[in-house]
Amino acid sequence: MATITNDACRICGKPLSDPMSVELGVGPVCRVTSKLREVDGRQQDLFGNERSSYTFEIRGDVVCVTDLDLGGRSVTNDVDRVIEDLVECLGTLKGKRVIYRNSAGVWDEIKVSEHDLCAGFRAVAERDLDAALLKLAREAARAPDPRPVTLGQFLSGGAAGFREVAAVEQDRTGHVTSVRFAGV
Repeated sequence: MATITNDACRICGKPLSDPMSVELGVGPVCRVTSKLREVDGRQQDLFGNERSSYTFEIRGDVVCVTDLDLGGRSVTNDVDRVIEDLVECLGTLKGKRVIYRNSAGVWDEIKVSEHDLCAGFRAVAERDLDAALLKLAREAARAPDPRPVTLGQFLSGGAAGFREVAAVEQDRTGHVTSVRFAGV
């Protein structure tokens, strides 16, 4: 009996290298591209599908949306309305990053324009929220700008110039309370 492995993307056929992509059988570019197709496809939906069911929490300057997958639209397919809801609750998304856990349990980012509109999706490709937040922090740390910043600024993408995150401290509930950088 042959064993099937996900060593190539089932959409484009390119080799997969990161563990999340191998597990899902789809690379990060194809995941984002397929999400964009899903969003475009929903505009033709004339059958009044239910709104998405989701919850959200704020961790620093990151809005974390969890798709509850209760049978209506996914957060991906209802992204414009989800952003409208967030803006209604929070006032604006300026200075915040928005990530979401999709119905497959993977955290990815919703890119939000300066006008609080969906500007696309970006793969974060983490199953654990704290791992996703740490990945965002490490990405921001690689950007060239050595100004000291608060944790909120760091998590919103305002930190830069730090080569590597040395440690992340969390409170007893698992929320990130501080980030320590190598060489700082």
